[in-house]
Amino acid sequence: MRGHEFHHSRLVNLDRGKVDVAYTVRRGYGIDGAIDGLSYKNVLAGYTHLHAVSVPHWAGSLVARAADYLRARGPAVEAAAL
Repeated sequence: MRGHEFHHSRLVNLDRGKVDVAYTVRRGYGIDGAIDGLSYKNVLAGYTHLHAVSVPHWAGSLVARAADYLRARGPAVEAAAL
């Protein structure tokens, strides 16, 4: 997937063994020159601003994963989301 990045901060003392990394960086810098996109529960945070149009099925996959997440959480959470 394509994207661009802006840096107005930096991470310090990141223990890569304690975080889930979403993707590697081929160009740009990301978090440390090699990785970007830290994920925790249902949150993805990164320096890269993703260009979803570069991968047409990306949006559909995102919606499908969100639906899977709601179903896994149970009927009460699913009803509240509607």
